[in-house]
Amino acid sequence: MLTFFIRSVTAVSFTLTTSLLAGYDGDFIRQPNLQKLQADKECIGCDLSQANLVAANLSGINLRAANLQGADLRGANLAGADLEWADLRGANLTGANLTRANLENTSMSGINLQNANLQQSNLKRTDLRNANLTSANLLDSAIAINRSAILCNTTLLDGSMSRRDCHRNK
Repeated sequence: MLTFFIRSVTAVSFTLTTSLLAGYDGDFIRQPNLQKLQADKECIGCDLSQANLVAANLSGINLRAANLQGADLRGANLAGADLEWADLRGANLTGANLTRANLENTSMSGINLQNANLQQSNLKRTDLRNANLTSANLLDSAIAINRSAILCNTTLLDGSMSRRDCHRNK
């Protein structure tokens, strides 16, 4: 049955399916949310906390008000995604593509955004307390940077490179 399912889905769905299911060690509690993501390209207010979405292609997806606390989104493609009011506290988005993503009013406290591309993203009223933005690209983004966010080698709005907080990483 699994073989038939894998053959019948698209490459994007297959990537998403395997990465989501791999993180649960046989726990399929979030399976309805996965099916909703695949069918509708949206999962408004759904629970994807602790999900393994490494390298998942979620471009253009609507995840408004979704719970992504502690989710592993390393290298994920979230270009153009709508994450307004989402809870991403403690999530790992190292190397993620968030170009043109809507992150307005998002809770991103303690998030890892190292090497993430946030170019042209909307980060208005986003909680970035204790976020790690080391080597992230914020060029042309709408953002107000909190003093507790780590900005070592981060490309700022004007294209300049921040050296603030580089001593913290040593």
